Amino acid sequence: DDTLHQKYTGVSNQLILQNLQKLIADGQPVRIRLPLIPGITDTEENLNRIADYITHLDGRIPVDLLPYNAIGESKYQRLSKEYRSTRGNAQTEETMNQMKQRLSNFGIMTG
Repeated sequence: DDTLHQKYTGVSNQLILQNLQKLIADGQPVRIRLPLIPGITDTEENLNRIADYITHLDGRIPVDLLPYNAIGESKYQRLSKEYRSTRGNAQTEETMNQMKQRLSNFGIMTG
């Protein structure tokens, strides 16, 4: 979601998506690493949109789901930068398994 990406990172995700498409078109090995931010990237709607996008690119791309980790917040504080992410807890093992199953239902391999 480009709007959410801009809101929380300050930049568009279009270059990321274009680079991903180029790597796939060039036959390069690709592995997507998806950070799961509570209420942002770990929502059912967002995961469905990502899964649909990946399936249309090449459903054989493996995806690593990365549970939320708040360690970056202290780095932002040290750099006197605004931390734009939500504060939350890491996903439970059960929730992670549900998200992996959701992607698996699209035929996507998860790590």
